[in-house]
Amino acid sequence: MSKEKEAPDKIVQEFYNKEHKRNKDRIRYGIAAIIIVPVIFLILLFTMNSSKIIYLVLWIASLFLISGYLIAIEYKDYNMTEQLKSLLDNGENDSLIDTSQILIKTKETYDNMQNERKK
Repeated sequence: MSKEKEAPDKIVQEFYNKEHKRNKDRIRYGIAAIIIVPVIFLILLFTMNSSKIIYLVLWIASLFLISGYLIAIEYKDYNMTEQLKSLLDNGENDSLIDTSQILIKTKETYDNMQNERKK
């Protein structure tokens, strides 16, 4: 890799690492909120003499909102990772299953079957 290309790649990699760390912190706060918010609503539910349905609805709505927040953060992080891979295009395949090898072997098997049928 040339020196001119290394500098921007390094800057992009550093930005990604910083954002990824911030996203991990956001997820940690979201998980803490999923634990703390229901406890608060549960305490309010049993200590207040008002309608318990309101606290139940607020509890469920807060769980949906927090879950949506966590999904959005994870989606943002996933997209950022995919964009970084395409920008750097280092040729590394870090997936768990190497689909390119599976496709090559499947095509070879199909071609062999076609050749056997022709004979």
